[in-house]
Amino acid sequence: MALLLGMGAFIVGNGYFKANISSIVGNTLRRLADPRRDAGFTIFYIGINIGALLATTLVCADVGEHVWVLT
Repeated sequence: MALLLGMGAFIVGNGYFKANISSIVGNTLRRLADPRRDAGFTIFYIGINIGALLATTLVCADVGEHVWVLT
């Protein structure tokens, strides 16, 4: 049950975060006619994906390993 609750919180939190931060980046990054705007969004989404990869592989695996040992 805790796994499902944690996964649900992760999915909902990431969904809200991505939608809000995308609008902030779109409004403050550059003007609409600037061709560098697409490159800025690409770098932004690469950063999100790298952060998600590192969080799940490094942090969650380490926490799971230590919690599993303690129980």
